[in-house]
Formats: sequence, C-alpha cells, structure tokens
Amino acid sequence: MSQPHTGDVMFRIITIHVLALVAACPAVSHLISDTSEPVIEVMASVDKRILADRAEFRFSVDGYGSTLAMSVDQARSATDSILRELDSLGIDRAQISTLYYRSGENRGDKAFLSSSRDFNTRVTTLVVIDSLELLTRAVTLVSSAGAQDVGHVVFSLRNETDSLRNLHKRAAQEARSKADDIAGALGARVGRIIFVDQTGNRSLREATLYGGFGANYSNAMSGTVSYTTPTPFAISVSDAHPASVMFNIPEIQLTTKVFVRFALVES
Repeated sequence: MSQPHTGDVMFRIITIHVLALVAACPAVSHLISDTSEPVIEVMASVDKRILADRAEFRFSVDGYGSTLAMSVDQARSATDSILRELDSLGIDRAQISTLYYRSGENRGDKAFLSSSRDFNTRVTTLVVIDSLELLTRAVTLVSSAGAQDVGHVVFSLRNETDSLRNLHKRAAQEARSKADDIAGALGARVGRIIFVDQTGNRSLREATLYGGFGANYSNAMSGTVSYTTPTPFAISVSDAHPASVMFNIPEIQLTTKVFVRFALVES
C-alpha cells in the first residue's frame, strides 16, 4: 500500500485547520458565506453645536500648625468658610467635592523662630456650576477668600449624553435613507444589516480666560467634541475691583459618524 505524498498530507492538515476555524468562529463563517452577496456600504456624519452650559473649577486651601491636628483643623475651617460663601450664591453642596488631600510635616517653609508652621495640610476642592452666570462670582469670591491655585476651569454640557444619543439615531437614520436612495436608483432594495460601526474621538482646545485662570473643555462620551466661536461672557468682579474677569464660553460641537453595510436585494 503506497504512502500518502507529503504535499497531500500538508494540504489535508491545512484544510482541517481551516474547517476547524470556520466551525469555531461564526464570524469567519459568516464572512465567507457573504463573499458573493451584493452589498452597499454607506457612511453618515451628523453634528450639532451647543453653547456650553456647565463649568467646573478647583481651589486649594493650606493650613499650618505646630501639630498635625492643628494644621488639619485650620485647613478644614478655611475650606468650610469658603463653602459657606458658595452656599450664599446658591451653589448646591452636592456639586462640591474634595479632589485632593495631603498633610504632614512642613519640610520647605517652616518658621525660623516658631513652631507655628511645622506641619502643613492642603485640601483641594472641586466646584461644579450649572449656571454660568455664577461662574465669575464664584471664582472671584473664592480668590478673595485667600484660596490658592484657583482656576483650571473646564466647560462642558449638562446633557451631553442625551445629545450624543440623539446624534447616533440621526446618523443611523441618515445612513439608512442614503442606502435606500442609492439602492432604489440601482433598481434594488436594501436588505439585512451586515455590519455597523460608530466612530468618534475627542478634540480638546484651549480658550482665552482673562484674569489669570486657565480654561479648557471636556466631553464624556464617544464622538468628536470641539468648540467653535467662543461667546464673550463678563461680569463685574466687585466695586473694589472694577476690572472684569471675562470667560469665553465655548460653543461645543458634537459629531458622530456611522458606517453601515447592507445586503442588496433585487426588487
């Protein structure tokens, strides 16, 4: 009985491996079965521009003392005093959170003839504001209260998630409408959906913020987010400080793209 040729054996092994792969991976089997099926591929992109309606900023308070407990108490008291001032502006405590806390020996700034600065505590607080009319007043109030590192202003949208969901739906509807138009012109109709992909990324840009504070923009979900022409927004700081702090409130652009592959069916 003759032995099988080496090439035949290798071919059988490769064939077995391919069949095993197809059996184990339905997606591969699906693609192979669709190679002769007529398809139509469309891409739809929609966008929406919305003026930012939410902002957040942060500030830090330092406490010092001859003991660690005293430095903690001083930082806590100073922070609580500022929070009460923010309460008076109508900012909800639920919108305020501790972002950072550190306490320990003050190694770099001790008093030469006193122990009053032997220990240091720093508390950094994050404030979220849903009424931009309060933004300048809140930042100015915190600065006047002696807080450090006031700024890092970030603009965003309160209902960005809902806005992006609506954009996803609009993009899907536009893709289907485009596919129907093309298929109809070809004397066919759209069949089942073979493949769907939604793409997006983040685009953050920095805007001008007069008064010495930094500003940037953020988003929460997939989809391109950028800003277009900023809208000047200014409120007088106080009678003692007639100069204004002006924020450029950005118009945030949300963009989503949908790619869909449909099967084509003869009419």
